[in-house]
Amino acid sequence: MGIPGIRQAIAVRTIRRRGVQTTTVSIDHVIPDSAGPPRARWRVTSGPARLPGSEFESAAEVNARFTEGRAIACVDIASNATVAAIAYHIDHRKTNPVLLTDVAIRPDASWREIGHGAVPILKAYLHELSVKLGRDGAVGFFPPTARVAEGYIDRYGFTRAAVPSPWRRYGSIYLKQLPFE
Repeated sequence: MGIPGIRQAIAVRTIRRRGVQTTTVSIDHVIPDSAGPPRARWRVTSGPARLPGSEFESAAEVNARFTEGRAIACVDIASNATVAAIAYHIDHRKTNPVLLTDVAIRPDASWREIGHGAVPILKAYLHELSVKLGRDGAVGFFPPTARVAEGYIDRYGFTRAAVPSPWRRYGSIYLKQLPFE
């Protein structure tokens, strides 16, 4: 069971300009609250965003990817606060998964767990994007350390995997996750 309407919420366009093929991704989706009567609770968007560096871990990295059209944010509709954002890479080789590159969550205690809870929601959009791009639905990640790898395995459901040969220069620790069934 997935997020209702996720497939329709992701728009993918491929254009060719001056011999270069570019893929643009647009996401704008409202997710209802799971408790009580249906009402809008979360907005997932690829729209322009600017995460304050003082409020988010990895804000600079994710902000850079927003300007390139390669980031997604989860916004709490009630407070209009961004609770988490992720950045990603789409490799030109269709055999490689969509790559999660950065995760930005708020480090303060009042938002931290909500942010961690939003990351799997955002990652679900990457799985669906992978399928829309004609790939196997997998999402990959290169953690900077073994400790970070263990955290992503425990918290987000990744597993250790062999590094795809074109990406060996990016690191020796590689995690991958297939889409949820």
